[in-house]
Amino acid sequence: YGILLNAYVRLADYSAGERCRQILSEMQGSGVPVSAVVYTTVIKGRVNALDMPSAWSHFEAMLSDPAAQPNLRTVNTMLRGCLYVGDGAGVDRLLETAARLGLEPDRATRDAAVRAAAAVRAAGAPPSGARSRASRAASAAVSLAAAA
Repeated sequence: YGILLNAYVRLADYSAGERCRQILSEMQGSGVPVSAVVYTTVIKGRVNALDMPSAWSHFEAMLSDPAAQPNLRTVNTMLRGCLYVGDGAGVDRLLETAARLGLEPDRATRDAAVRAAAAVRAAGAPPSGARSRASRAASAAVSLAAAA
């Protein structure tokens, strides 16, 4: 299943996402456990297609499955998607989730956090509701960069 999913993801075609959902459903229906690697492969396809709602849905499914918790590759893949679509709040959420899961940030994680903070600053003063998210993203970026 994993190899087949990866092949569809590599097609880089939005319509391949429907086939990936079918394959994932077949896996689950036949009792084959869905691993973090399989979920991350599907998330990668959704991120590459800029289908972040679907990527978030799969990420949430991982969080609710004790046997398939997100790993750092999953978080970094989601971070990349958030950067693609300009979702600073999503970056915050992912950094908080990674910390809660005890995942140590790597260079890709730190780079994404710094880029998100830079994008927030470049966009100017955020709306008041986003101000705290922006400052958290900036603080996370500084903390992650200092930890390097």
